[in-house]
This record gives sequence, structure tokens and C-alpha cells, in this order.
Amino acid sequence: MRGNNKNSLVDDTKFDFLIRKTTAFDFFIFNSPHTFSVASTSYSIMANGCSYDVFLSFRGEDTRNSFTGHLYAVLVQGGLRVFRDTDEINFINRGEELKPKIRRAIMESRASVIVLSENYATSTRCLDELRLVIEQRRECNHFVLPVFYDIDPMDVRKQDKSFGIKVQTSTRWTDDNVNRWKVGLTEVADLKGMHTTTKKDIRPAI
Repeated sequence: MRGNNKNSLVDDTKFDFLIRKTTAFDFFIFNSPHTFSVASTSYSIMANGCSYDVFLSFRGEDTRNSFTGHLYAVLVQGGLRVFRDTDEINFINRGEELKPKIRRAIMESRASVIVLSENYATSTRCLDELRLVIEQRRECNHFVLPVFYDIDPMDVRKQDKSFGIKVQTSTRWTDDNVNRWKVGLTEVADLKGMHTTTKKDIRPAI
């Protein structure tokens, strides 16, 4: 990972996991291999042919109203076109497959931020998003930034604890799907990203 040690905390009683100078947006900007244009204090990905600069994949019940909500605001304020699924909050059936609009959004985005939290791997929808994002990374030079939110990256890499997904009787938790999801989890855990906790700070994940 490139050197960037401006990791200091915001003095905020509610969201002390945000950092004062180097936000997740800054990390995204300085670690993306893609080209950025600078206008005053904003950045914009040169994403010709893409509908979005960034696709956000996250578990709504874990981070929608905390980390992901703040990240979304920071990215938008920075001039990036961000896709965040507003329907996820009403999504009850965890066995449903990806909706066409989600699939299109991933394929029409230049990059993705994957917010891996405690309940991320309990959702087949999140796991399907991750699988497609990883496929886009392999085939289309899609930039992927994992954020390990209040979890150990090693649990993701080894599919341990809440990431210990297994075959179930549900139609979606088949042996084939679980194996593909495990590959996606292993690959995203091996990428350089960010590790954040609500009690301390945001720091690079090695």
C-alpha cells in the first residue's frame, strides 16, 4: 500500500470512527489506479461510458445509517456519481436474487466500495453483489476497495465467524453458490483496503 499516514480521529461523540483529514474518500482517491481530474476541492473519475463512478455494496442493517451513510455523503460531496440501493432498507427476503437494476449498476460503475460488516455474509444479495463485483474486477479493470467494518479481515479471508457461510436447505444456499461466494470473499479479503472500528480509527488493512 502507498504511504499515507494522515490518519487522525475526528472529535465527534457519535461517529468517532470518521477521521479528520484522510477520509475513506481520500483513501479511495489516492489508491485508485484510475485517472482523476481536480476542480477546486472535488475529484471526478474519468469514467467514459460508465453511469456511475462508485457502486456501494453494504449490509443495510449494519451500516446504512452510520458508516455507509457518511461515506455516501462524502463521495457525493466530492463530485463522484455514487450508486446506493435505496430499496435495500425494505428488502426482507434474503433468498431473492439480484435485481436487474443492481446488476446493471455494478456493470456500469467504474469502481466499487465493499463495506464488509458483521451481517454482510448473511445476505445472499450482498454475496451476489460481491461475486459480480469480483467478476468485473477480473474482466473489466473494475477498481475494488474493501472496508472491513468492525470485523477482522482474517475472518473474511478464512470464512470464519459470521463469514462462515455453509450450504443450507434454502434454494439459494446451494453448494455451487456457496463455493462461488467463498471465492469472492477470499479474493476481496486479499485486496488492500481499510479496516475501521466504531471505537478507534480507520487504518489500512494489510
